Amino acid sequence: MINTHIPELTIDPEFQTLIPPLSPEEYEGLKDSIRVHGFRPERGLILTWQGIIIDGHNRYQICRELADEGLEIQLDPETHIREMEHLPDRAAVILWMLRNQLGRRNLSDAARIDIALKVEALLRAQAKANLVTSSGGSDPRPLQNLAKAGKKSINTRKEVATIAGSSEETVRKVKKIKAHGDPELLDAVMSGKKSIHAGYQEVKARELAYGEGADNEAAAQAGQAVGRDGAQQGLPDFAHGEGTDDSLAGTLQGHLDAVAALLKTVKAGHLPPAEREVLLRLADSMKALLAELLQELA
Repeated sequence: MINTHIPELTIDPEFQTLIPPLSPEEYEGLKDSIRVHGFRPERGLILTWQGIIIDGHNRYQICRELADEGLEIQLDPETHIREMEHLPDRAAVILWMLRNQLGRRNLSDAARIDIALKVEALLRAQAKANLVTSSGGSDPRPLQNLAKAGKKSINTRKEVATIAGSSEETVRKVKKIKAHGDPELLDAVMSGKKSIHAGYQEVKARELAYGEGADNEAAAQAGQAVGRDGAQQGLPDFAHGEGTDDSLAGTLQGHLDAVAALLKTVKAGHLPPAEREVLLRLADSMKALLAELLQELA
């Protein structure tokens, strides 16, 4: 039985999945604290929307567990729980939850962007809703000037970058890693063990050698060579920084990083023989283009 001092609140699975889970050690530490000290509102209230928990899932669950163990747990609806009445609908709740997590958690840059990306579908839906139709009928056409409808167009990548406190270019890189990186690479980037730039270059090196979406072992080795050996290819110090991401020089440097990693893969003998002829032709074309570029820049 749930202790009568704990009000019945609803846990919404969709809302709960928006919250990064605590590690087992963190959960047990929080449980021990509540067991000894009780629920302390100065550490944060349980926040609800229409009786559904939107912040405080772990504390509420722990209070229920401790009550089931026979402990006297006080969870006062007047002082420990707050209803967020100003949030008009589920979309607004989700946006609030994500922004709240970004403001409270000690997250890597990639993890912050990953959370912010979860709002992208909502932002796209809002942008679509802003396309007010002008003609009606069976073939309505959107107004070309949204200002006529009192609406503003929405740049979803820019909005995600703003929420995450990052740049649009970095958001693009994280999306690329999520779409084409292997699980090991994705985990390293999300945990902060590998930079977003390094992870992105691994993906680019793989695509350069094997095409977009390549998934075989040799392709993974080609990509991973960037992180291991890129700094030893004789490249200048700025080659691995993120300050040139938005510039033409940064774009070219990214390709140089990928070529350096591919060279390492070839030297290590990881390239399948069938790929050598294709890469030989590509390298010859690149050589001609680079020679022309050097001539134009001189």
